[in-house]
Amino acid sequence: MAKAPLSVRRYTFRELSKVAENFLATYHSSGELPIPVEEIIEFELDLDIVPIPRLMLDLDVDAFITADLKEIRVDKYIQETVLTRYRASLAHELSHLLIHREFFEKLRFETVTQWKETLASLEEAEVEKLEYQARLLGALILVPPAQLQEQFEIACAKIPSSLSLDTLTDKAKEIFAGGVAKPFIVSPALMLRRLGQDRLL
Repeated sequence: MAKAPLSVRRYTFRELSKVAENFLATYHSSGELPIPVEEIIEFELDLDIVPIPRLMLDLDVDAFITADLKEIRVDKYIQETVLTRYRASLAHELSHLLIHREFFEKLRFETVTQWKETLASLEEAEVEKLEYQARLLGALILVPPAQLQEQFEIACAKIPSSLSLDTLTDKAKEIFAGGVAKPFIVSPALMLRRLGQDRLL
């Protein structure tokens, strides 16, 4: 009998928000910004973060979590030079650990090449679901709703009275999002997504 294809559980936005909320309540209850994702991974969850030279250049991967769920391997250059991308990559891989543990435990791979081969063997819709959920949960961990609302209001107070959010151009919205993003140490692009998800922009 042929094996049933592997499938990823479908999470709603509300469910992922709750996962992020519970995670932060456990590991960073102060809510102080920025969320110390690197420290939580290393010192609270006892995972190793292993920098790999040329990971992105050679294999087009920012980071990946090993099949035993004990290491997050990350591109060395990104770790050292692009802090916002590094933090987002860590949060993404952490999210796989939080919501995809059972799925990963069914997979067998040791290297990033084998990981990419494993992904290629899966249904495209399942891979998209896997990555979308991890990206969304990672953003919710780095940019929690309460802190986002607070920083959004601070940023709004700085907008000249002659302007309004509704009339901002796309470029102006990106600049605005960049300002909101600074305390979180995330990219303007990630912040734009979070502002949209929480219907703030």
